[in-house]
Amino acid sequence: MERTLTSLIEKIAKPPGFEFWKLFRSKRVDESQGSIKKVSVSSSCVKPLCNLEDGNYKESINDPYLPPVMNWYDHDPVQGCNLEDVVKLCSESQSVSVNVNKSHLDHLVILKRVLGDIELTKQGRPTCVSVKFMKDILFQLAELHALGITHGDLKPQNVFIIKGVRHLYAKLSDMSPNKRLPEMLTSSLAPLCCDNDGPQKSADEDMYSLGCLLFFCITGGEHPIFDGDGQNKVVQNLSLVEDFPEAHHAISLLLSPNLELRPNAFEVLHFPLLWKSKKRLSFLCDTSDLMGNYPHLLNELEAIIDLKVIGANCEGKPVIRWDLTMPEGIINYMQNDTKSGYNYRKVSELLRFIRNMWTHYIPLPENVKSLMMGVSQSNDLDGYFTSRFPKLLMEVYKLVLKHCEEEESFEGYFKGSV
Repeated sequence: MERTLTSLIEKIAKPPGFEFWKLFRSKRVDESQGSIKKVSVSSSCVKPLCNLEDGNYKESINDPYLPPVMNWYDHDPVQGCNLEDVVKLCSESQSVSVNVNKSHLDHLVILKRVLGDIELTKQGRPTCVSVKFMKDILFQLAELHALGITHGDLKPQNVFIIKGVRHLYAKLSDMSPNKRLPEMLTSSLAPLCCDNDGPQKSADEDMYSLGCLLFFCITGGEHPIFDGDGQNKVVQNLSLVEDFPEAHHAISLLLSPNLELRPNAFEVLHFPLLWKSKKRLSFLCDTSDLMGNYPHLLNELEAIIDLKVIGANCEGKPVIRWDLTMPEGIINYMQNDTKSGYNYRKVSELLRFIRNMWTHYIPLPENVKSLMMGVSQSNDLDGYFTSRFPKLLMEVYKLVLKHCEEEESFEGYFKGSV
């Protein structure tokens, strides 16, 4: 069986960052070293079998680098906590709620001591820690689906958060019993889908569950509102993420009843929801530089005459000119620094403004930099402009996706490595 696993792994092309099996060591969790034990598999997260008698595994239970107190796979204890606990830990409402059971509150206090002061969201947006958890989950789902395996029971309680030496890791656990690897690795890889009446759920259903899980993480423990039941259940309300266009975009597609619209794990890994600040700014700047080469893209950008489409605001109040969202000193300096000036009613001109600001941030005079609150380095401009134009990135993304998805100039934003 172990030789079968090894040969199968070697035949599968793995993008950078993939981890195929969780490796147990007696001293610490190490992502690159260790030995594979006899396990039932849930991608890079594995669960020791109930009858496993292995000294290395038993010793790993006392690993000082891992959080305590969780039970894993029936009666076998391992150290860790699930994603539901971490979301509750990070939720201010949970931490101050008088209705929380005392033993559960004690449990959260212990987790806080072990995990530290982590945040999953900040100002309604996911933090680097939260984005890493999402990517960990997506990489593992992609691994499973590439192997022809579905998880079948994806929910916050089945995502373990493991504390490594330097980072926290999200690991899938508790696959449905009928999808364990020994039954699935036969003469060929098991199919992703089966009859609706069968016990095995499809990869599409895993992605649907992922949409619910992302909503849970981003909203601090809330759930989408559905209408109907069973196979007729459709999402009715995503109002809690309406002010977060990148999340609304990803979750609405994942929860779409139309399977043709529902993305796979590799596609979600390229969604703007998971982009870092540098990539977000780079995308807007590349669009500014290249839009002249794509007339249809430029025409649609020019056609945006109502700045409400990009959420243009000054301290929450809508504006009809984008220059009104920033201090006059910044606008005057940037206006004088360009020969052609700017048209403050056009989105295409706003993209050019952002491009010039980001590209030339370092040589900006200190008196100009001091006018940009919360900006201490060039990549901080992402948050600065997002607060003033919260829908800009997604509106531009949709147009570029529509007209330039297959263009080599934008290939890095829609496919390839992540």
